[in-house]
Amino acid sequence: MSLFPLIGADLTAAAAQPSYDEYAASYDSLDDGPLASLLGMDGQRQRLLSRARGDVLEVGVGTGINLRFYDDSQVHSLTALDISEKMLEQAKSKRSLLGGRQSTFVQGSVEELPFPDETFDTVIDTFSLCVYSDPAKAIAEMKRVVKKDGNVLLLEHARSKVPMLGAYQDLTAESVATLGKGCYWNQNVDAILRSNGLIISNREEYLGGLLVSYILAK
Repeated sequence: MSLFPLIGADLTAAAAQPSYDEYAASYDSLDDGPLASLLGMDGQRQRLLSRARGDVLEVGVGTGINLRFYDDSQVHSLTALDISEKMLEQAKSKRSLLGGRQSTFVQGSVEELPFPDETFDTVIDTFSLCVYSDPAKAIAEMKRVVKKDGNVLLLEHARSKVPMLGAYQDLTAESVATLGKGCYWNQNVDAILRSNGLIISNREEYLGGLLVSYILAK
């Protein structure tokens, strides 16, 4: 856990990369372990990713936790992006979960996506918005590369609208970020999306609004 303070919201993606590389091998035990299953996160991921279609970009793919949830009948190709080379190595080791689907793994920053405008039918991010140094810019980039008739799918930590829960998140935000891979779990995700002009087609809350999924359109 000592490496977590190295990953904060004030760091650039490039500066955070070495720390992500360092704990890539143990990442699944943190974000895909028994506690995640107990909290229903597998079901939340699967429900959201069932909406992915066509040519898909997943940003912040990490170790590829989501790869098993893609529907072969709907997804033509998957491009998986992460800032960490070691994370991508872990994700590539799970490529067999994609069956025969075309897949590409790209090292890069979500805040400067290396793709032309309107490239993808679906852009996906799960539980990564809270660690980006500039989440509004990350959302703007996702919007830029998704097609006009496409969707951005998000599953994120968010500030609960339940007053006591939201206040607790604010009080503990710095401590949680220190212990939790730099994740600021009290972000106002709705406001970030509105500032980028994205249309919220569907919004679902889990765990009292601590986790929120979105289906977004341009």
